[in-house]
Amino acid sequence: MSTNLSRTDRKYGKTEKYAKIKEGFSINENYPHEQKERIERIKRTCTNRALLRDYAFYGYNNTKFYYSPKYNFSYCKVPKSGSTFWTQVFGILKFGVKVSDKWFSKKRSSVHGSMRPFVVNFFSNSRRNSLSVLVSRDPFSRLYSAYIDKSYLLLNFATNVHIRRLKPTVHDRLCSVDVTFQEFLNFIILTSRQKRRLDRHWAPVYSLCRPCDVNAYIYVKQESFSKDTELALQVFGVEISKLDTIKSALYDHKIETTVPGVIETVYNKTQHSKLRSCVDGRNIAMRLWTSFKIQGYLKETLQFPSQMFKNEKRYNNVTYVPQVILDSINRHKMTSLEMKNQRHKAVAEPYSEIKEKTIDGIREVYKVDFEMFGYSTDPPVDTHR
Repeated sequence: MSTNLSRTDRKYGKTEKYAKIKEGFSINENYPHEQKERIERIKRTCTNRALLRDYAFYGYNNTKFYYSPKYNFSYCKVPKSGSTFWTQVFGILKFGVKVSDKWFSKKRSSVHGSMRPFVVNFFSNSRRNSLSVLVSRDPFSRLYSAYIDKSYLLLNFATNVHIRRLKPTVHDRLCSVDVTFQEFLNFIILTSRQKRRLDRHWAPVYSLCRPCDVNAYIYVKQESFSKDTELALQVFGVEISKLDTIKSALYDHKIETTVPGVIETVYNKTQHSKLRSCVDGRNIAMRLWTSFKIQGYLKETLQFPSQMFKNEKRYNNVTYVPQVILDSINRHKMTSLEMKNQRHKAVAEPYSEIKEKTIDGIREVYKVDFEMFGYSTDPPVDTHR
């Protein structure tokens, strides 16, 4: 029996077809109901003057949009909410599938550093006359991800130094390596109360994207990232060959395209700074191992394979370390549900130790995000404890 399914549909399962809208900014009537509800919630929140009036973090200068002239859409960059993947997508859309291996294997700093040609001013005609992709993530989850990435993996060592200066010790003046999650959250709350701009990696999405002032067309939530990203690209009329390549990275090879780049970025950051006198290759490798457990890539019960590093020099080999980690991931594969449950547990456990007044502080700093994007103001709880 003949079928009209495309190659993408046959591989990943049939998806709904959404015609690309070339004029106007209205949501197509056959779009998923959840998309309509999300956009309507944003619109309702934008009319809540009491909520927005005294909000102190409307950081215009933090706003960064990328623009695709071929597909006429703009994307608001939100760190810790799939921004690396979206920057890679822009590379594929502009240069074609032939560059996919190169773009998906780049270290994160190189990916983001190559995006300057795509950046547009918020008030530019390109941005104003295009349809926008807005992205969000549960503030609690995003904050913990930022902590692991920037503090624990030392990618933003300056933040650790600032935190340590609040309660300095002789040792910390030299090596501000270990900062607790409690201290990290307290620092963010203090910064906001002092009316100082928050770092992009944990600034509220509201302050980064100005949702009330854009043509919100597709709304991508981190919690349904793959599905929403696929919808957005289909709506913008991306060709099937490019869509196949991007979906393969989303569904089939996400780990393979993520792990090496993260490892290279961390090693590159720590090797070219004063940090090398504070942490050695073994410490870095073990931190990476822990971070991949938190992301749900490695089973939480797996011990770090020290036997694979009898030669100490291997701890600093940015080709060897990814091989060891990917091998462990592939030999102990988890189902999607197992990965999801492990990620949830990894976020819920540290929040169970956070002081209630700190949780209240988070609710205040991110109050617009909680309301606008429909997230619970209660921190995650491990229901299996």
